[in-house]
Parts: sequence; C-alpha cells; structure tokens
Amino acid sequence: MPGCGGRGIVDLLIPCPEEDAEKVNMLLGRLGFRQGGETLFPPHPPTYQGVWIHNGDAFLLHVHVLPAGTDEVDSMRFFRSCLRADAELALAYVQQKRAIISSGVTDAAEYRRQKADFLKLVLG
Repeated sequence: MPGCGGRGIVDLLIPCPEEDAEKVNMLLGRLGFRQGGETLFPPHPPTYQGVWIHNGDAFLLHVHVLPAGTDEVDSMRFFRSCLRADAELALAYVQQKRAIISSGVTDAAEYRRQKADFLKLVLG
C-alpha cells in the first residue's frame, strides 16, 4: 500500500486454485524468484522473493502464493482494507515498522516476529 513504509519490500498476493499453484510457482521460478524465509503470521507457505525492474528502478518483492478462498487470503485482504479505510491504523502500523527498524533489527525473520503482535491484534 503506498505510504505504508517499512523495509522497502513490496508484498504481493497471488490467490489461485490449488490445481494452479504448481504452475504459478514454476512461473515465478522462471522469473528468478526464489522461495524462502520463515512466515509466522498468518501461517502459510514461505514467500517467493525476487526483484522486479521497471523503468530502470528495482523493486524488492515478496510474493505470497496462496490457495484462493482460504482464511489466509481473506485475512491479508481484510488487513489491507483496514489500512486503507483507517488512516490512524495505517499510521500506527507504519510507526510500529519504523520502531522495529530504528531499534536496529536487520534480520527479516526478527522483523516479522516483532510485527506479529501488531498483526495479531488487528486480525484477531
């Protein structure tokens, strides 16, 4: 979401029918994305990580490939909708992420761990 600063990584969601997941995973691999990293909340498969170059600018991406219609997809969309609808919540989320970064956290797994409490509070 624009203006929702953090570590400079764009999160993308690809919900797809389970029978298409292997094909989507293969296509991401062909584009140079690699699956890896630990996901803590909500629990789902590790993201695909990669870089997308657009007009000479590099964008770090995390791509979440999840089965369409699942609670995880609904939770991610719900959280995005909450951030878009509530400027105070979006500000609190940005402040939480900046506080984690300001504390010196550089490890991605630790960053996610520290963000998890905020996400659990919002998502229930």
